[in-house]
Amino acid sequence: MGFDSMKVSVTISTTQENSSIELKEGATVTHLLQTLSYKPHATLVLHNNTPIPSDDLVIDGEEYQIIPVASGG
Repeated sequence: MGFDSMKVSVTISTTQENSSIELKEGATVTHLLQTLSYKPHATLVLHNNTPIPSDDLVIDGEEYQIIPVASGG
């Protein structure tokens, strides 16, 4: 990991899978979701149990929870 990268911990709520993701410094929640192949408009991201918007910056070393949202009828 270089000076221009960071690592965050991610838990996927549906599987309880935990992983570490490496991102470029200055990455947003949208970048995190794209790295994990999730669509921002169909996913909630929690940081410290609080939903955060997709344009928020991801913080190095922090933990995030990914919650895929299902809709339909």
